[in-house]
Amino acid sequence: MNLKTIIAAALLTASSTAGAATWEMVGSSTDEVLFLDQSSVHTDNGVAKARVLLNYNQITHLGDDMYPHKSKLMLYELDCARRELGYAQWSLHALDLGSGETIWADGANGVAMFRPTTGSPEGRLLDRVCGTPLAQH
Repeated sequence: MNLKTIIAAALLTASSTAGAATWEMVGSSTDEVLFLDQSSVHTDNGVAKARVLLNYNQITHLGDDMYPHKSKLMLYELDCARRELGYAQWSLHALDLGSGETIWADGANGVAMFRPTTGSPEGRLLDRVCGTPLAQH
């Protein structure tokens, strides 16, 4: 983990004391760090849900130069039995840790589920929410 990621994690932890969120770093790669709001994990009509913050090391885009953003707040739906997850709501932000201008915010009418790559930040999120301890990775 690089120094910038450590600083981002410390800032996120410090900022969470003012709100109700309890952030935990769940996964990282060379390009991104994924944080889970532990206080957001719940089941709604049999579907597991969790709020997540994805922070990128540099500005990223969707598609070809659309929606330049540095971080993303998302509400995931997770199917633990099938080992799949999908995006229910999202907001893309100009700056680190879900701050700055909101570039785009929306939600899905029907969540398209997908199976994340094992060991990826989203794969580790699925493991964490569905009960597999992170220490096993």
